Amino acid sequence: MKRKNTFKIAIAIAVFIVAIYTIVFMTNIFIVENCSIMPKIATVYDDALSESILGQNIFILNAEEVMTMLEENPEVKSVTLRRHFPDSIEIDVILREKIIQVEYMNGTIGIAADGYVMDYEPFPEEGLSGDYLRVKGFEFERFARNSVIVTDKYEVLENIIMLAKFLKNDIEEKTDFVFIEDNHLILQIQKDFLVDFGLLDDPIEDKLEKMKLILQDLSSKNINRGIINMRYEKNPVYYPIY
Repeated sequence: MKRKNTFKIAIAIAVFIVAIYTIVFMTNIFIVENCSIMPKIATVYDDALSESILGQNIFILNAEEVMTMLEENPEVKSVTLRRHFPDSIEIDVILREKIIQVEYMNGTIGIAADGYVMDYEPFPEEGLSGDYLRVKGFEFERFARNSVIVTDKYEVLENIIMLAKFLKNDIEEKTDFVFIEDNHLILQIQKDFLVDFGLLDDPIEDKLEKMKLILQDLSSKNINRGIINMRYEKNPVYYPIY
C-alpha cells in the first residue's frame, strides 16, 4: 500500500512539474510583449535592445546582458530592470549629463559630473557652443569614451565640475571659460572680467557663494569688468580694470 501511495505521489509530482514547464516554456503566456524604458531616450533604445527583450521568455531573459548593453552608452549611469509578470519588462535608467568641455587639440572632450567622458567633438566652424563650461589648460594622461578621464589632477577636476554646477544653477551671467594659469584656476566671465580662485587644489566650495554675492553687487553698479581675487577665502578683493 505504501509503495502504491508513494508511486502515485511521484506520478502526481511529475505531472505537476511537466504542467508547470509546459505553461512557462511552451506557451506564449510568459513571452515578453511590452518593454518600457524610463526616461524615454532614443539613443538608448534601438533595434538590438528591442530584439534582446521582446519575444523572449520572461523567466530566461538575460537581465545582465540587457543592462550591460544599455550601460555601453555613455549617457547611461546605471540601469535597473524589473520583471512584471506575465509579459512586461520595466527598465529604469539614471542618466549622465555632460557638464564641461575640456579643450584638447582641435576639439573638446565632453565630461559628465562623475568624470566620465561623454564624447569628443571637433571645434565647429561657427564657434563653440555656450551650453557647457569650457576648460582650457587642464592636464590629463588619456581619455576614452564611456570611462573616467585619467588624470593625477582629480582635485582640480572636482573643483571645475563643482564650479560648472554652480554656474549652471546659481549664476545668471554668461561665462566664457575657465582656464589654468600659473597654477591658479581662473574663470573668465567676459573679455575683461576674471575671477581668480587661487591655487588649483584649494577647495572652492566656500568661495562660490561669495563670488555670487560680489557679482550681484557689481552688476547692480553696472560694473562688468575687473578682477575678483578669491585667493584668500575670508577676504576676497575686487580690482577694477581701466
